[in-house]
Amino acid sequence: MNSKKNNNRIWHYYSNSTEGRRYAEDILESLHKTNGEIDESLKIVSHSMGGAYAKGYVNAILDYAKGHNIAGVIVAFEADFAPFQPKKQKAVKDKNMGPTLQFSHSSDNVAGNDPMPGADQMDTSKDTDQGHAIVSFTTDDILNLPAGSYKIINGKIVR
Repeated sequence: MNSKKNNNRIWHYYSNSTEGRRYAEDILESLHKTNGEIDESLKIVSHSMGGAYAKGYVNAILDYAKGHNIAGVIVAFEADFAPFQPKKQKAVKDKNMGPTLQFSHSSDNVAGNDPMPGADQMDTSKDTDQGHAIVSFTTDDILNLPAGSYKIINGKIVR
């Protein structure tokens, strides 16, 4: 399939699950470690169709970590800005996955403003432009994303 001609959410999810599997080892290897233990979390930010892409990627990375007994892999959060077809997506649920934060606008004529199952709906009412473009979100929406605050102690996740 050609992704430029296919807007199907499911295709994006599975194609990017494949991409996630392909790059999981490199991504996990790049995380900071102290005494050989991962002490850095992943933070995922997406826009529009990237929301489905992100979920496939996240699932693949978490599955890779479990399948290879790699301790300390945490996705601190996934922030989806104007996620396309949000009702057809759902937040990733995993003990090593933080919240999915949905930033949507009331006048978005591309992605709409429907809630995504399992995601935390973020207040974007202060954004003057309530459209779809990533630039319609305020800098505060991005600057106020949560910092990773998890620690790994003896290979265990401490929140």
